[in-house]
Amino acid sequence: MITTGLIFAGSAQASLTVLIDFDDSIADNGIHDSSVRNGGFEEGSNGQSFADTPVWSSYFSPEGDSSGLTSNTNVATGSLRGLANGFSLTGDRQHPTITIPASDWTIAAGDVFTVSVDWRNGAALDLADQLQVILHVVDAGGSPVSDPTNGEFSGDRLLSRNDSLASVGAYQTFANTSTPVPAGSPWIGNQIQLRILNSGARNEFAIIDNVYLAAAPIPEPAAASLGALGLLALLRRRR
Repeated sequence: MITTGLIFAGSAQASLTVLIDFDDSIADNGIHDSSVRNGGFEEGSNGQSFADTPVWSSYFSPEGDSSGLTSNTNVATGSLRGLANGFSLTGDRQHPTITIPASDWTIAAGDVFTVSVDWRNGAALDLADQLQVILHVVDAGGSPVSDPTNGEFSGDRLLSRNDSLASVGAYQTFANTSTPVPAGSPWIGNQIQLRILNSGARNEFAIIDNVYLAAAPIPEPAAASLGALGLLALLRRRR
């Protein structure tokens, strides 16, 4: 189920559309009352692998598909949480990912995306490590779509940001908003793929919960209001 502030769906409407969400366990607060694409992992069960957890998979499939994703220990809300490991050294790369199909959201000029994740340190993760959240742009077949004049790092990343671990043993919230998709970008007409990892090694794990992703079109002349969209998303999360 995709939720939006208007009765229309897709990237043509001027409204915030929730693409990934979770249940915050606060009854009747009008927000986060149902899961959209299993943002809280509760559609799975304790000890499930990436391959078995609804909607989620490993970015490096099939390398990490058989690895454990869900657990009922150290959750932020609800009954389950997930995990993400680092990139370097050896071992399965467990980088949770979800692709939003174009039938639910097709990228258009002016679109912005707000993402948030509650996270804390897991096994071996320390204060030197960071959570990394990436929004890739992919085509209908899942292949990266690069924009040579926009994007971050490899050019297929509409958003790629890190969050430093503030303290050991406590959840904190990563929240960030992308810049508007420019007119004429090769990204237009394609799909968004969310990917979560950390800056440590493959034996270092970040615990993640309450994943949220929302999209809204902002006409390029109104890009100055981008900060207000990010504030709206945070108010929606924490109200």
